[in-house]
Amino acid sequence: MTILLGIIGFHFLVMIRAKLKVYDRPPYITTFILTAIMVAYVVFMLYRMEPPVNLLH
Repeated sequence: MTILLGIIGFHFLVMIRAKLKVYDRPPYITTFILTAIMVAYVVFMLYRMEPPVNLLH
């Protein structure tokens, strides 16, 4: 659930940043940085997550 909330939060930040134009240009660099931070967050959270329990054995 934490991963999902993080993904939604970062997407929200990217959408807000994309709406705020600077010098009439799309903010490619900041949206790329926010996307890279989101990917790093998801990878970090996936490594912290407990492995699923195997119910077959």
